Amino acid sequence: MTTADRAVRILVVEDCPATADHLHDVLAARGFDVQVARDASAGFIQAIWFRPAIVLVALTLAGPVGQRLPCLLRRLPTEDVPLIIAATGPDGPTARLAARVAGFDHFLPKPFDLDRLADLLEDQPPLMA
Repeated sequence: MTTADRAVRILVVEDCPATADHLHDVLAARGFDVQVARDASAGFIQAIWFRPAIVLVALTLAGPVGQRLPCLLRRLPTEDVPLIIAATGPDGPTARLAARVAGFDHFLPKPFDLDRLADLLEDQPPLMA
């Protein structure tokens, strides 16, 4: 997927290697420019230099950085704040509330409905480098 001849940048922050690799492959095959971080600290650092339009974050990332990642991403020194999507296991009111409280823009339960994910990603313009 490209807008103005630039691929939309997506950062996947996922601690399960199989899930991270699968998301990378699926999104890259659809034309997105995808980077993967295996933990929240690495995700924050990658967001600084990669400047993604979208950050897909595993809601259950361990540690204090994982719980604060949406807040930290919103404070990056850029005028373009990424769309931050919580990706988590079973759907339910507790998980949705946790995502809302943590500051996520959207909630996407696992296993992923790739059509729903595509709908969320379709309207996102690329960030300028």
